[in-house]
Amino acid sequence: MQAWKTSTIITSFKSGDASMPTNYRGIAISNALHKVLTKILNKRLMKFMIEHKKWNEYQNVFMEKKVTSKLCACPSSNYLNV
Repeated sequence: MQAWKTSTIITSFKSGDASMPTNYRGIAISNALHKVLTKILNKRLMKFMIEHKKWNEYQNVFMEKKVTSKLCACPSSNYLNV
């Protein structure tokens, strides 16, 4: 289980001066099985939350094909009292 919680970080050169650390991007290499199981679990949890109406209409951040722009227009009291 501990192996699933760790990632190997490799650096990828972007462009510019190779001696500058800011010209490198860090890429995390994670366990593939962990990624698959996490995605499955996430889909099941989202389905449960939606079917059982445990999802507030203002919690669109983690929803597929939803936008968060309408959150800017609504009063903060609507989405803070979840």
